[in-house]
Order: sequence, then structure tokens, then C-alpha cells
Amino acid sequence: MHRRRFLHNVAAGAALLRLPPSWPELTVDPAARRLRVLVLGGSNYVGPHLAWAALERGHEVTLFNRGFTNPDLFPHLERLKGNRFAGRGVGLSALAGSRSWDLVLDTWHSEPGCVHESAELLADRAERYVYVSSIAVLGSYLQSALDEHAPTVDAAALVTSMDPDVGYAQRKRAAELAVLDRYGGRGTVLRCHTVYGYDAGAVQLDYWALRFLSGEPVLVPDDATAVLQWTDARDIGRFAVHAAETELGGIFHLINPAQPVPIQEFFTAWHDVTGRRSQIVRAPRAFLDDRGVRPWDDLRLYIPDDDPEPGFFRIDGTRAHGTGFAFRSLRETIADTARTFTIAPAPELTAGLSRRREFELIWELTGGGREG
Repeated sequence: MHRRRFLHNVAAGAALLRLPPSWPELTVDPAARRLRVLVLGGSNYVGPHLAWAALERGHEVTLFNRGFTNPDLFPHLERLKGNRFAGRGVGLSALAGSRSWDLVLDTWHSEPGCVHESAELLADRAERYVYVSSIAVLGSYLQSALDEHAPTVDAAALVTSMDPDVGYAQRKRAAELAVLDRYGGRGTVLRCHTVYGYDAGAVQLDYWALRFLSGEPVLVPDDATAVLQWTDARDIGRFAVHAAETELGGIFHLINPAQPVPIQEFFTAWHDVTGRRSQIVRAPRAFLDDRGVRPWDDLRLYIPDDDPEPGFFRIDGTRAHGTGFAFRSLRETIADTARTFTIAPAPELTAGLSRRREFELIWELTGGGREG
């Protein structure tokens, strides 16, 4: 699967989730200045994490959405009802007038013209605008250590586009431009990697979650060259608020960690967080190649160092990590992800090895026994 298509499917799949509002008890660490925060959306995918992070800092939060998704989430917050499409229903009329906000938080992943319209409408009434984007906007992953100055896809002509068929990368990049061109240093763009964490909706990541939660043996690649990066859903909200409070403008690769970690640490973390219920069975690369087991397609998230796009999990996140923000640990992120699957029904996997094929490989690899 094309890497940008993967990132798109993660975001699109999240829109289908309808998890109940099962959030931890709110602990408030009040900021020095209380901000008036407008969250565009706020009811699904990373939206609730944006609202929650603002509430944790004692800010005044208003949600703007259609009121269809998770309507019981954050019942105590003010809600403005509308639609990002001006031609549908009341459109953005609830945001019209003279009311102002200190911070606008936006995650829109579809038509970039919707971001352009809200950015223009609020430009003189919003002190700062933070847009959640994606590393999908990067021009290619042929090189490693891609930072915020790396080339992107060309989307300058699409800033006002309402065409839903425009590619995901172009949509996100055009939305970035809509915010940065209008707000300048008051605009902040957070480019995320594969989003992991509670209620993050990363359906493409279910493969490893369900494997390690099953209690059955798990086949993993024994490849010391493979690395991994991710974005924690809670870190998105917390960094967005951090950026506003500390007046950080421009583009940030919101990647954890700043430099990639071996994928074996990911497997070990899953094993530990789930109470070591599943036994890890490591398969050498030659064994997998000889049996037609494909990196990425069959063993999700696995990219060996000879992959055509080695830079996908080698993004430079140094700038965000240099702001003093405390990113969450891998084990915290995985624990949140595991909690999702104790609440939501287990999805039917559409990618990766079938369980039957995996068991056949494990049996062959271990001679019918268990790896020590």
C-alpha cells in the first residue's frame, strides 16, 4: 500500500469510530493566562484530545460541529452547531459576528477550501490558529531525516478547492498554506505521523494491537535495521495548547521520538504492556522472504532498510522536541491504544497476515514447539 494512502486511511477510518466518552478524570494544571479556545470539530479522532488538553490547562473551550458524532462527549462545554460546508445547512453562521477567540484548533482532513473559509472568517477575531496536518504532505520518503524545510507536494493552486477527489496529501498541504498565508507567525501547523493512542482510530494499526492482546504467539520480523516513529494522540492536543501558550508559530513535525527507534522496542513494549500474554516468535528476514511474506503489506509497519521509501519512519522531529515539550513514552502510548480495544469491539482485519498463515509460519519456524 502506498504510504500516503496508508496515512489517509488512518484518518478516514477514524471518522467511522464511535467510541463512548470514557476519558480519565480531568486534572487541571492551570495556565498563567486563561485562553478562549474554539475547537472546530472536537468530537472524533484527535478532536477530543484537543478539547481535553485545553481543559487540562484550565482554558475556556467552545466546540463547533454538526452535533452528530458523540453528542454526549463533553456535555458541559458550549457547542456551536454548524457545518464546514457553507452551502450545507447553516454553514459557518454560528461563527459569524464579532465574537473573538484566543486560539482556534482545526483538524479538517477533507476539502482544503473549508479550512480556507474558516481561517479567513476568523482571521481578525482569532489570536492564533493551529492546524493539525500530516507528514503525507512531504514530497517523498526517499531521503531520511526530512525536516520542516523538506520539499512538499504542490498544492498552491488548491487552497480554496472544494473538490473532495483531490489527493489527501494535496488537501492537507493546501490547508496548511491557507492557515500560514493568512496568519503568518500566528499560525501553527502540526505535521503528525501515524496516530496512536486512545480512540485515535488508527485502524491500520489494529494488526499489532489485536495480535498482542490475543494471548496467542505473535510472529514478528527479526530485523535490527527496521525502525519506527509515531504520533501520540494526546500529544497532539497537548502540543497544540503548548504552542499557543508559548506563541510557537510555523511548522512542526510532531513525531515521537525525534529520531527513530528500533521496531523491536515497539514489539517489546506491546509485550510488556499487555502482561506478556503473547509469546514473541522472531522470524529472520531470509525466512520471511523465502516464504513470500512481504514487509509492510503482511507485517504491518515493518519497513526494512532496503525499502524504496526508507525515510517514512526516519522523519526529523528535532524542532518540536526542542521546544521543552514533554512527549509521552512509547509504553504510555501503547497502554492508551490497548485501552481502546477494551471498550470498542475488535475490528475485522483487512490487512496483514491471516491468523492461519501466521500460525503456519510459527509452526514451521519453531518445529511445532514454542520459542524459548
